[in-house]
Amino acid sequence: MCKLVCSNFLDKCHAECCGIIPLEKDFYNANIEKIVNKPHDIQEYHDIDPFDNIEKDFIIPVTENTKCCFLKDDYTCAIYEIRPQVCKIYGDESVPQLSCHWQDKNGNKRSRQAKRLLERKTKKNIERFLKQRKEI
Repeated sequence: MCKLVCSNFLDKCHAECCGIIPLEKDFYNANIEKIVNKPHDIQEYHDIDPFDNIEKDFIIPVTENTKCCFLKDDYTCAIYEIRPQVCKIYGDESVPQLSCHWQDKNGNKRSRQAKRLLERKTKKNIERFLKQRKEI
């Protein structure tokens, strides 16, 4: 079980984990009134959901500040109770790209060296993913 305590690091990380992510189109539309960071562009696509292996329509709400459209000014989430699965598993280290750079899954502060190593690993994995997407 993940024991991340985000509030302990918000003054340092400024919710760097809460970036632009694909959202199920139906979820986005059902919660559009809760948006606090208005997207300037919305990209749509159809793909298989990695969490349940079902084909779905997705959107990527692109914001000026590259933060999640549901992230409030105080770095808290406007939809925390109903947040998407990708947000729920963030920090449990089951997916390297979703590991917190500031603390491990037990809530312990990462060393500077561990943080840099994780950042490099995450960047490599994201670059590999994007390259694979272009080849499809």
